[in-house]
Amino acid sequence: MDGPVVVGVDGTERALRAVRWAAEEANRLRAPLRLLHVRSRAAGDHEADQRVRGWLDEAERAAGTGVAELVRGRPAHVLVRRSHHARLVVVGGPDEARDRSAGAVAAAVVTRATCPVVVHRRPEVPDGPVVVGVDGTAAGDAAVEHAFAEADALGAPLRAVMAVTDLLVGGRPRLARDWPDVVEEQCLLLAERLAPWRDKHPAVEVDGVVLRDSPVWALVRAARRARLLVVGTHGHAPSAGVVRGSTSQALVLHAPCPLVIVPQEVSCPAAP
Repeated sequence: MDGPVVVGVDGTERALRAVRWAAEEANRLRAPLRLLHVRSRAAGDHEADQRVRGWLDEAERAAGTGVAELVRGRPAHVLVRRSHHARLVVVGGPDEARDRSAGAVAAAVVTRATCPVVVHRRPEVPDGPVVVGVDGTAAGDAAVEHAFAEADALGAPLRAVMAVTDLLVGGRPRLARDWPDVVEEQCLLLAERLAPWRDKHPAVEVDGVVLRDSPVWALVRAARRARLLVVGTHGHAPSAGVVRGSTSQALVLHAPCPLVIVPQEVSCPAAP
């Protein structure tokens, strides 16, 4: 889809890191960049306005491009509204899981945005893979589509991850001795979900992996040296879900690299 890359600015170092990442991404996508600060205070506070103007000036210098805006409202609500016409929304994620303020804004945006949202917590590994969570749902398929497009545009390998937990057969948990059969079944399912996108992006080197872990920690493990981690926003499969809403919310706090959260019904930006 067309539209700008929108990035939130709040005067923190994490926001400046997000601004720099957003500027590089906007340049790669040949999209305009919007640097957005949202204030909830009433207009007329001159000292506060001057401080915010300083933040926006600093963000403009860090980005080297872009149009800065000061908007009144609630940060998450404004960013969600902007997502309706944006190509991408970028927010700084919490530096630590206990950083509730940054985590709350990011979590609210990823839940309701209508375009892909990037939560920038940790720097990327420039030569690392794009990692994507796969679960066989429409939400998961949207994430896979986006991940393939990103990997193709970046010239990066793609690692597709399926997590397996709480498997049931006839209403009873599977036993440990069933694990080889489980891996075989899930590998076949994973290959099936990836096949259409392999055909559309034949240049992308793909590595599929089935991990016996919770969705959150399977993805955190797989993305420790990744360039991007991509997940969907909701939906789950009976035995191999990795794209539950709770998963994306937890990854806002724990992702070890830039996290891209893709809503179910969104068209991927065309690679430049």
